[in-house]
Amino acid sequence: MKRAAKEFTFELVGTCIHILFGMSGCVVKTLSPEHNLLSAGICFSMGAIIAMLIGMKESGAFINPALTVAMCTIGKCQWRKVPHYFVAQYLGAFIGCSIAYAIYHSSLVLYENEMNLALNITGPNEKIAKIFITSPTSSNVTLIPAILDQIVGMCVLMFGILTVTDQSCYETYDLVQILTIGLMIFAVPILFNGGAILNPARDLSPRLFLSLVGYDKFVFQYLDGHYWWAVGIVGPHVGAILGSILFYWANGLRIDVIKSKLNVKNNNKNILVQ
Repeated sequence: MKRAAKEFTFELVGTCIHILFGMSGCVVKTLSPEHNLLSAGICFSMGAIIAMLIGMKESGAFINPALTVAMCTIGKCQWRKVPHYFVAQYLGAFIGCSIAYAIYHSSLVLYENEMNLALNITGPNEKIAKIFITSPTSSNVTLIPAILDQIVGMCVLMFGILTVTDQSCYETYDLVQILTIGLMIFAVPILFNGGAILNPARDLSPRLFLSLVGYDKFVFQYLDGHYWWAVGIVGPHVGAILGSILFYWANGLRIDVIKSKLNVKNNNKNILVQ
């Protein structure tokens, strides 16, 4: 199998698993009586861990278009790989969402019918759509703070991923890196208001899927006169690039400090020898 085809396959499968786990967690969170808020975060992080275990050695297991572009920005990935990585990631997310929807379809229909009966309405219910796509966690969240939210969140996550995986920073086993990144994917979204997007494929692909199964009027709607779905594309990409540049700058400073310390030690040794 050619290298590009192998990378495409691992990115597609990895992203599919990541989104399948995450979307299933979102459904369980909504349908379960307890409404455990942590279930979705745990499932997204476990899906990412499995994806990295499968594909980290083959494609890098980026499973995120924003991360892919950021890696290219600092030279850790070749720009020529972006097209087939993007197709694999967005398609993988679409398939993962489709499988999760199919698995829970009967339960979702029953839940939707119960809600519609209680509200005395008919047709697709917005609450079902919001299980699979992101939306503001509060009615007070407007577009600009939401984009800033995603920029900061993805910047922190990107900086953490690069720090953990760069062997010049810390010599760690691959498994330790994978588990640490999984914990970061679980923790970072808890802090922010934008519905834990961080990954453009995680948000845009489910919107496209839902538009095909009858929820089209909910997935590309306005938020205060602006398109909310743009938050999931603009914010993560900008944040990932900023995070990678920040890491590149900080790592350069760290290397300069190490070199200066080594020079001081060498000078001291030369003085003692003399």
